Amino acid sequence: MIVRSLPNAEELKNIEAFNKACNESFGGDPRKLAALANFYLIGIGTEKNEAEATRIYGIGAEKGDPECMAKFKAAKEKAAAVSR
Repeated sequence: MIVRSLPNAEELKNIEAFNKACNESFGGDPRKLAALANFYLIGIGTEKNEAEATRIYGIGAEKGDPECMAKFKAAKEKAAAVSR
């Protein structure tokens, strides 16, 4: 049996911010996508998930967002270096 503690106020605030970022990114705005990817990259309000962050940065990069383009490129280079 797994026992989990209830989230504290800070964790609840982070979860709420993550959920807001998810909802706002549905429109496909590259800046909103970058924000959501950052939540995944750092693990704020959700589990850290670099693969999901990279996927979302890729969507923003396709839309021409400079932040997404830079972070997508960096993530791909990091993955290539690890696989060598």
